[in-house]
Order: sequence, then C-alpha cells, then structure tokens
Amino acid sequence: MAKSPGKLTIRDIADRAETSPATVSRVLSNSPYPVRPELRQRILQAAAAAEYAPNAIGRMLRQGFSRDIGVIVPTISNPFYAQLLLGVELEARQADFNILICNSFRDPRIEKSAIENLIRKQAAGILISGLGDNQGLLEKIQRQGTAIVAFDQNIDSQVCNQVGFNFIRGGMLAAEYLAGLGHRRIAFLTTPLNRRSRREMLEGFRRELLRHDLELPDECLLVAGQEEESATIYELAAGRELAGRFLALPQRPTALAVVNDLLAMGILQQLHEAGLQIPRDVSVIGFDDLPFAALTTPALTTIRQPALEMGRLAFRIVRGQISQTSNPAQYRPPPVTTLLEPELIVRQTAAPPEPARL
Repeated sequence: MAKSPGKLTIRDIADRAETSPATVSRVLSNSPYPVRPELRQRILQAAAAAEYAPNAIGRMLRQGFSRDIGVIVPTISNPFYAQLLLGVELEARQADFNILICNSFRDPRIEKSAIENLIRKQAAGILISGLGDNQGLLEKIQRQGTAIVAFDQNIDSQVCNQVGFNFIRGGMLAAEYLAGLGHRRIAFLTTPLNRRSRREMLEGFRRELLRHDLELPDECLLVAGQEEESATIYELAAGRELAGRFLALPQRPTALAVVNDLLAMGILQQLHEAGLQIPRDVSVIGFDDLPFAALTTPALTTIRQPALEMGRLAFRIVRGQISQTSNPAQYRPPPVTTLLEPELIVRQTAAPPEPARL
C-alpha cells in the first residue's frame, strides 16, 4: 500500500533521490556538511514532489527542544485574551514557534489538566493567565524543564518570570478621573472577586477615593454572580445583571467604574434599554481598551491595559528561558516581574454630573 504524503520518511526520499538517508537528513536539516550541488538539488526536488513534511520529533532531537509553546487563558471569547494571543502569535511566527492554545474556562481543574497535557507533549514553554499562588505547581513545571511565564495576573512567586499589569494604579486612575469630574457617589461594578487582578483594581479604586475624601459604600460595590463555563460571553450577561441592580438602588450613584470593557458594554446596553442617557444620567468608565471600545455609542471612556504588548513581551521572555534551558551552563538570572502601566483613554461615556444630582 502506498504511503500518504504525510507518512513519507527520509528513507523514502533517499530512494527517490538515489542517495543515502544520512545525506537526505543533512540536506533537509540545512546541515553545513558538504553535499554536491546537483545531489542537493535532486534531494530537494524529490522532497517537494512527495510533499514531504519533516518529522517534528526528529527536529526537536536535533535542536535540543521542541518548538511548541502552550498558552493557557480563561477564555478566548473575551476579546482581551484574543488580543493577548495575537501578540504571542506575532512574535512566535517570527521565531518559528508553534502556539498551542488552551482555554481553562475559569476552572482550576481544567487549568491543571491543560498544564499536565502540555508537559506530556514536551512543550518547550508555557504562558499562563490565572495560575494564582500555587507554588507547588510552579515548582513542578520548573522541575520538568519547561520554561514558564505568568502573564495578566500578578502572583507571588520566587521561581516564575511574570509579565503583569499595575492593576492598583489602574483602579486609582478610574477613581481619580471620576472624582475629578465632580462625582461624589461612585459605584464599582465587577465580576466575582476571585481573581487577584480584580481585587487589586478595587484596592486602588478605594485608595484613590479616600484621597478625595470619598468612600465606597457597601451598596455601591456590585459583584456579578458566578462565572459560567457555558456562557459564550459571560461578561455581557453579567453586565446586564449588574445594570439591573444599579437601576434598583434607592439612591443611584452618578458614576460607575467597571472592571472590564465587555462588562461595561453589557451595562451600557441595559441602561440604554431602560431609557438612560450616557453620560447625562450616569457616567461609565471601563477597563482594558478593547479594539472596539471606541465603536460603542457613545464611545467608551476606559483604562487601557495593553494586551497586544503583553502577549509580545511574554513570548520574548519565555523564548529567552528556552534558550537558557537548552544551555544549562549558561547563567540564569533570578525571576523578574515586568509591570505594564495603565493609561486613561478619555472618550464620551464620562462627564461631570448634572447639578441637580449632586
């Protein structure tokens, strides 16, 4: 039975080119070993005619490491993570690496299984968002010789490089801007506070309110119900839920700080359906600066978290770790944390409160 193109071996190419498998291997791996030009051309023509695909395991053995990088994110349904993955992919393509994308669906068990699968597949590195403070798991990955970089979520670790974000400063920027516009009763709307990024954002928000002699009353901290794995875009549904709770408050805040842009978009949609005008009736500020945040009506004022740049930087760091792993004699510096800084993006959903509402 004839072999399919994908099943052809170096020996098959050698038979077609009338030479040895060793010579074929040298040519296809770009070895500096001298091969006569006419023989090299014959081998390349035979491989092209057979649509030969080099064996990935053999290439890994020659290079000393695989060219697969696993990326674990909560869900690609959130455009923030799609942007982050795009940054990783752009860098990986230039470096000739393959990306294996895993969705944890915000479930620690699925996340743990994804990590173990990537280790079994001998992925050269893992980029992960949402690992938390699991030192034991980090150390296990390091013992396996797998390079790892945590990104998006700041964690306490002495063994793992990180690309994080200054979430505390981001929360402070949101509070500073809204208070500076003259708002005195401001609400904070968020998905469950089970991620460190959200808790840090809330911490910064409270801290900045205090600097303006303001506080966040309990009834103005609105937390959505539990995240659901089955929800295609959980944040939009959660935003509508939170908007309904805001509308039911006896004394409505004049401004809303929202933990991410998707949540803010769900809120804006529900408020519009309830007949409110933004920002006349209530100001809204988001967080992330997704590519289409400028396309909402009105355009969303937000705090920019540079997802694309974060993905690019995370890949560069894990690529450097892989190079160190392949050369054990090379000095390995202690792990470092790189914090990206937030930026206020002023658009149209926030304005000074109406005098009658002060």
